[in-house]
Amino acid sequence: MITCFLNIGEKSVDFVTVEKKCFDGYVPNALNYVEQKHGGLMLAPHKVNNRLKMFLEGSR
Repeated sequence: MITCFLNIGEKSVDFVTVEKKCFDGYVPNALNYVEQKHGGLMLAPHKVNNRLKMFLEGSR
């Protein structure tokens, strides 16, 4: 379990700590939906890498 801490309050006053359990893992629950509805927009990982490389090289 991952716990996130958020300290809030004014500097002149004691701090208040609010705790909330954070998301502790990736759940690929949207992948099937996206593949079915928008599969034509998705790129294979090697194509993503190629496009990223072209983009970054073009910004020099």
